[in-house]
Amino acid sequence: MEVRTSAKTGWIGVVLGLAGVVVIVAGMRAAATLLVPTLLAVLLSTLLMGPMRWMVRRRVPKAVAVPLLMALLLALGSLAAGLVGAAAVELGSRAEIYNVVFQQRVAEFDEAVVAWLQRFGAEGPERPLADYLSLQRFITFGQQLAENAGEMLANGFLILIVLGFILWEAPDLRRRLEVSVGSRWAGLAHLHLHEIGVAVRRYSIVKTAVSLATGGAVYLALLILGVDFALLWGALAFALNYIPTVGSVIAAVPAVLLAWLQGGALTGVVTTGVYLAINTVLGNIVEPRFMGYGVGLSPLVLVVSLVFWGWVLGPVGMIASVPLTVMARLVLAANDSTRWMAVLISDRRSLQREAAAGQT
Repeated sequence: MEVRTSAKTGWIGVVLGLAGVVVIVAGMRAAATLLVPTLLAVLLSTLLMGPMRWMVRRRVPKAVAVPLLMALLLALGSLAAGLVGAAAVELGSRAEIYNVVFQQRVAEFDEAVVAWLQRFGAEGPERPLADYLSLQRFITFGQQLAENAGEMLANGFLILIVLGFILWEAPDLRRRLEVSVGSRWAGLAHLHLHEIGVAVRRYSIVKTAVSLATGGAVYLALLILGVDFALLWGALAFALNYIPTVGSVIAAVPAVLLAWLQGGALTGVVTTGVYLAINTVLGNIVEPRFMGYGVGLSPLVLVVSLVFWGWVLGPVGMIASVPLTVMARLVLAANDSTRWMAVLISDRRSLQREAAAGQT
């Protein structure tokens, strides 16, 4: 009887926990407009916390270090936004020219396919391929990306304010916890927060370095190939490289399409090969080498988290899907009652490492 009661209580706890998760997710989705700038500020703080501590150790006052880092970030962001924005405006002004060339290329391809089919006695399609394809879809997709980037830049002031407060308050977090909950619990909480911070910081630093290398390599390669707006495609490769699995593929589509329009099929194939080579070397060789054991998440969880956080928070949620899921895994693993959830979303290597650590 006691076993049944405890089992029933356990199931009730699970149901209540899932209900709480649903409520939290619904609240996050409803408050995405406010959460997105805060999330970006937290992610930026993981990159700037190292320089901040370096300056504090060298006796630079916080009143100087924080505004200096914010000013540097603002200058870099303004420069990048100006260069990319100018390229995007010029691309929009040439849209009609590219559309005409696109229709010509599609018509040539359609004629070649019909001729090839007729050689084998087959009839071509009733309607030409050009009736089904339009460059306007790609232009609309690019405009949506630009609008999303514009929304993030519009929140730049709010992001800077939140970022400044995070950098200012972070060094005093341990002392505030001790005053709030006592030294024993403060030490435990600070330990878990430190573990989360180290994991997210390592991921953010490595991912940013690899994304910079990816964007720079794409820019140089397209510049050599003579593809228009190489800087714009390099910046797009840098930004979308933060999105796991599909980001690099999405970034390659407009550049490959434009290379095909400019130089024909050969240039398009070479550009595709360049993207494949860059993403294979940097994404599959360099990044795992510096990431160590990775983020501790199974491949299925990475894909599901990409879709989930993108649905909750939009494009920024897709970019931050890995850090958010890593934080969730570490929080779940810190509690005995929710550790089983952390096990479910962990990868095999992290489970083996934890098992080996438990045996020693």
